[in-house]
Amino acid sequence: MVLYEEGSKYPEYVYVAGLKGGTRSWPAPGDVRLVGCRRLVGRASQKVLKSCDYEGGHTVTVYQGRYRVDIYAVRTGRLVASLTIDGSSDPGACSDWILVNSDSDEPKSRSYETGLDEEDYAARLAPLGNGYAR
Repeated sequence: MVLYEEGSKYPEYVYVAGLKGGTRSWPAPGDVRLVGCRRLVGRASQKVLKSCDYEGGHTVTVYQGRYRVDIYAVRTGRLVASLTIDGSSDPGACSDWILVNSDSDEPKSRSYETGLDEEDYAARLAPLGNGYAR
């Protein structure tokens, strides 16, 4: 199984049956049975996980992201699964700095959604890689 993040050129998740220990391996194209795409579809909730304040009144707010993952059988193009997976509930630490264009009228507040927790992501996808309807 090979999954891409919307807009990416390279796989961001690869599952190879029988491979253990989180090792990433690039399967030969003929060995890929499932291919999918993940995309951010919004927020898991409107609850703010973290707000970071910076000089000049700039603020960065972090929310828990929500992603949709659509997985297709390579041979038939049939949709095998469509999953909704919430991003990490850990917003991480505030960055020590942010880039600001002082000549711009850009807003002083920005918001971001958390990415997927790798272990949760793998756990949700593993049953598909271990056997799917052909």
